[in-house]
Amino acid sequence: DQLLGTAQETIVAYRPPPQFALEWVLEYPAEGREAIERILEELVRRMARALAERREGVVRLMCRLDCAPGQPLFLQVGLFCPSADAGHLTELVRMQLERAALGGAVGRVRLEAVQTAKLENRQGLLFAGDEHQAAGQLAQLIDRCNGRLGARAVLEPELTNGGFDEALWC
Repeated sequence: DQLLGTAQETIVAYRPPPQFALEWVLEYPAEGREAIERILEELVRRMARALAERREGVVRLMCRLDCAPGQPLFLQVGLFCPSADAGHLTELVRMQLERAALGGAVGRVRLEAVQTAKLENRQGLLFAGDEHQAAGQLAQLIDRCNGRLGARAVLEPELTNGGFDEALWC
């Protein structure tokens, strides 16, 4: 029936996922890190707002800084949980920028959400001591450790007793 066209078929159109990418082209290349940080902060804020409107969060963020005389500098941020929190994302990008060496004056900044996922929406509790808030804080801690130490340095939590009864990250 399909071959002859007598069977009805539903055609599902392909809709590519929206691409969250922002770009800032500077009229005059910027040499100072403060200017680059302000530009990145503004781009992250815009992206976070656009993602939050769609109830999505960044899982992997890529930043490209085009330096005048040298090769472009790529910064990559990977998150433990999807996030559309502009402050948290800005902090992670800033950590990556601190570790990188700029190859010269930056003429263009491009920020792209390479991978996104739906944000988990939960109703907050009336009283303090919310377990979900603690889980979110743990995810932010893991993201910060990854940003400072690298993704290969933060592997898994391991409970140790080295004089304290606390969990240490190895």
